[in-house]
Amino acid sequence: MADENGYIPIDEHYADNDDTDFEDDSTDFADQFPQAEVIGIVSHYSFIKIHSQSLRVGTDLSPIQPSFGIPNLSFEIDDCCSAWTYPPNSFDFIHVRGLYGSVEDWPEFYRECMKCLKPGGYIEQLEFSILAKCDDGSSANNEALRLWGEYGFEVGEKFGKTFKVVDKMKGWIEDGGFEDVVEHRYKWPIGSWSSDPKLKDIGRWNLVHWEEGIEGWCLAGMTRLLGFSFNQVQAFLVELRLALRNRNYHLYQEVGVVYARKPLERHT
Repeated sequence: MADENGYIPIDEHYADNDDTDFEDDSTDFADQFPQAEVIGIVSHYSFIKIHSQSLRVGTDLSPIQPSFGIPNLSFEIDDCCSAWTYPPNSFDFIHVRGLYGSVEDWPEFYRECMKCLKPGGYIEQLEFSILAKCDDGSSANNEALRLWGEYGFEVGEKFGKTFKVVDKMKGWIEDGGFEDVVEHRYKWPIGSWSSDPKLKDIGRWNLVHWEEGIEGWCLAGMTRLLGFSFNQVQAFLVELRLALRNRNYHLYQEVGVVYARKPLERHT
């Protein structure tokens, strides 16, 4: 089982975290490990790196981080898809999260991770499927849900940054030379249809996440790359929201976590 900071033991480690919610992640880590010096780097992908005293680094392209101060936490602006400026063999742990649709060259990204990890250091990646899936067929005839996946994957292919990362990252990490590769898959409900109290609560929050996010997720791609007008996108989203809210549809979103180790004998 993962603890609140992930699957990898990181008591006194350097780490790297690419993650769209890295402000909360960084502050939580800094609070838990006060001996760590935590640095947040600001790039449109979030990045967090932990020094062995514990230095934490997070990246984003926009300075959107909280203004309150934590002694062992700071933020920087950077882009994890550019060449990394950190020395080889610098980090014990690299955490990557939510970069689907953000990286054009994943093999190169993992080469940078391999280069900057110390021998024996770990990479951990968490990604989400963009599909609203259903195992019992209750939503099988819903056109909006079917088209949502088709449009999303087509947009990703057209602009060269795939949204299929959750299904591909394990193979990419293995191809990148990492060892002891482990994958976990989870199903997050969309909506409160589950009878399990914990999953019901997750589903409520995940439905809010989808309802508040879908316009921003699809508007640029559907209008600029797929030829839809603004009004056509809005009409489509009306149908999609109705489907997401339908408690007779037992919808869920797949979440994947992969972690692996840089070989002990490998120096870059």
